[in-house]
Amino acid sequence: MELTLDRAADAAERHPCPKCEAPAGSACRTRSGKVAAKYHTARFILVPALREELGVAVPADRGPGTPWKRGRTCNGTVSYVKAVRRGQAGVLRGAAGGG
Repeated sequence: MELTLDRAADAAERHPCPKCEAPAGSACRTRSGKVAAKYHTARFILVPALREELGVAVPADRGPGTPWKRGRTCNGTVSYVKAVRRGQAGVLRGAAGGG
């Protein structure tokens, strides 16, 4: 299924981003607080039609490179639980515990 850039962006934005924690309805953001040029992989692979893509660009109307602002609200949001990697948690626990 071939999606246009706008339809791919809308599909990706139905989900909150697990990487940058941008809410559903908003484009991904960079660490410096700007709109990212591409959606994070962790976000767009949540859309089955986009899983095979190597990257999904943020459309120009979302303002890539400009200061990030919360986007429109999305009625069809999907909640997620942020995954915790058990290997890292064990290493961090061991380091914090002094052992």
